[in-house]
Amino acid sequence: MQKFRLNALALTAVAIALFSIGCEKTILPVDSSEKIDYLQGNTEARVIIKLFDIYTSAPLAGVKVSIVGVDSAVSDSSGAVFFDSMKAGSYMVACSKSGYESSYDGLNLTLDSNSNTVPVLSQSTDAMYMARRGAAIRGNLYYKNGDTIYPADGAVVECRLNNGAIMFQNPLVTATTSNGTYSIGNLPEHTAYTISVRPFAEGSLIYTQESSILCTGNNIGDTIRAEDIVLEKFSDGKFIIMSHNLETFTKTDSLKIDFSEPVDVSLLGSDSIYVLQGEGSPTRILVNLIWRNSNKKLIIVPFDGAWNPGMNYTLVIREIVSESGKPLDNSAFVAFPFAPVLSGPIGNVQNVHFITGLNDTNKVDYNTASIELVWSKISNVSIYQIFGKSSYDSTWALLGSTMDTSELIPTSGAFEDNGILQFLVLGKNSTSISAFNKATVLSIKDGIKPRILPTSYLMEGDFNNVLNTRYSTGFSISSLYLPEPMDTTKIPRIIIREGSYTDGSFDYGDPDYSVDPDDCSWEWATEQSGFLSITIDPLSNGAYDTLKIDFRALTDVAGNKADTTGGAGFITILTRE
Repeated sequence: MQKFRLNALALTAVAIALFSIGCEKTILPVDSSEKIDYLQGNTEARVIIKLFDIYTSAPLAGVKVSIVGVDSAVSDSSGAVFFDSMKAGSYMVACSKSGYESSYDGLNLTLDSNSNTVPVLSQSTDAMYMARRGAAIRGNLYYKNGDTIYPADGAVVECRLNNGAIMFQNPLVTATTSNGTYSIGNLPEHTAYTISVRPFAEGSLIYTQESSILCTGNNIGDTIRAEDIVLEKFSDGKFIIMSHNLETFTKTDSLKIDFSEPVDVSLLGSDSIYVLQGEGSPTRILVNLIWRNSNKKLIIVPFDGAWNPGMNYTLVIREIVSESGKPLDNSAFVAFPFAPVLSGPIGNVQNVHFITGLNDTNKVDYNTASIELVWSKISNVSIYQIFGKSSYDSTWALLGSTMDTSELIPTSGAFEDNGILQFLVLGKNSTSISAFNKATVLSIKDGIKPRILPTSYLMEGDFNNVLNTRYSTGFSISSLYLPEPMDTTKIPRIIIREGSYTDGSFDYGDPDYSVDPDDCSWEWATEQSGFLSITIDPLSNGAYDTLKIDFRALTDVAGNKADTTGGAGFITILTRE
C-alpha cells in the first residue's frame, strides 16, 4: 500500500502550486453518496488507518474516518479503524472530529509490478494526524507621530492562516482596544499566522503598516505574544479610502466606504460616483448616496433596496475632493468591480456534465483538446470551484474558480493510454461551501469509435515478379490514416481481390494469380502507423490486384471498436506496375 499524505497541516504546496486561491479553505472533494469507479482490479486487501494528535502523537478515538465513495467508520480507543475487502485503486480519506481541524489523505493501493494478482502490502497501517483548535494570539498596535509612539485605539487588525490546508474563507477581523491591544482566539495550534492592519486614521493624519508580520501558534489554550506593530505616518497631503465592505457585503447590505477626510459633497456631480450593472455592455443603475460622519462615510443603497444576487457590479468613483482641497488618491477605485456576497447552507451542485465541439457532443476521444464543464445554478452561490484529477492521480487539484455555470477545461493529451479525467464542482458563499462528501463526480474517458476513413492508395511498383524466386515488397501506413492510437496486440486482416487490365493491345496483371493473404503480414511501427509486407510468387504478376487492410475488428487503446459506418474501417491498396 502506497499513500500520498495530504493531512490538514501539509496540503499547502499542492494547493498553491496548482492554483493561486488567496485565503480560501481548500477542501479535497470526492463523492461519498455514490460509488465511484476507481478502475479497480479484483484483488482485495485490508486497510488499517490510525489517527493521532499531531502535537502529542496520542491516538485519537471517536474520529469519523471516511474512505470516500466506499465506507466510513469511527476510530476505536487505540485510534484505529479497519476497512476490509479494499480493491486496488486510488481513494480519498477524510477525517473529522469535534474540536479538531479536518484532515485529508490520499490512499493508493497498487498491484505488485511482478504480479497481476498480488497487491503491494509494504505498509499495512496508514497514519493520519489532526490538529486541535483553541490557540490564541495577542499583540499591541501603536502609531508613530514624530518621535512619539501612541497606542492605536480602534485600529482594524486582520489575521490570516498561512497553511493552505487550514484557511478561513475570509480573514478573521478584530479591533484594538483603547490601549492598542488586540487578541484573536480559537486558532489551530502550531500554525503560522499573518497579521496585517488596515489604514488607521488619527485626527487628520493616516498611518499604515510597512509590512505584515508572521507568527506561529502554540498549544491549545496557549496565547502567543506577537511582536509589536508600529504604524508609520502616510505621505502628507494624501486623501484616501480607509476601508470598505465591497468584498463582504450581502445582497441586503448597503455599501459602506470610509474616507480619511471629509468629502466636499458640494463639488460632486452626477458622474462623480455611480454604479454599473453587468459585464460587456454594463448599464447604469439608480442608487441613493447617503453621507454620514461629517461626510467621511459614504453609504450606497440600490434604489430598489437590494442588490441582485449573482450579478456583477462596478463602482465608479472619480473627481472626488476633500474639504481641504485634496484629490482622492485611490486610483483602484476609478472602476472597482464587486458582487454581493451570498450566505446560507449550500446543497450539492446538480447536473454536472460536459460538452465538446460545435455540435455539443458529450463524448471525447484521443484528439479532444478541450471540454466545457456545465452545471446547474444554485441561487445562493457566489462562486464555483472546479476540482479535477486524472486516473494517474491520487489527489484532487483545484483547477479554478468562476462565477459562471460553465468552465472551459484544456484536455490535450489527457486521454492518452486510456486515461480518465474526473471532475467535480463545489458551490461557495461567504459562510458555506458544498459538502465534498456529497459532490457528484463526473468521470470522462475516450468513448468515440476510431474512424478509419475508406482510403485508397494507388501503389506503383514492381509487383510483376519475373524472377524464379519469391520476393517481398511493402509500404507504410502513416498516422495520417489512423487518427487514434490503436491496440497493437491485434493486427488487421488482409483481404485480396484479383484484378487485371487490358488496353486492347496489352494485358496488365495476371487474372489467374492473386497474392496469397497468408503471404501478407502487418507489423505495427507505432500505435498509429504500421507496415504491410507482400510476398509475390516466382514468375507471378500481382499488379492490378486490390489489397484491403481490414481494421473493423480492432479497437483503439481505450477499447472502442472501429467505426464501420459508411464503409469506414478499410484502407485499400491498388497495385500497379
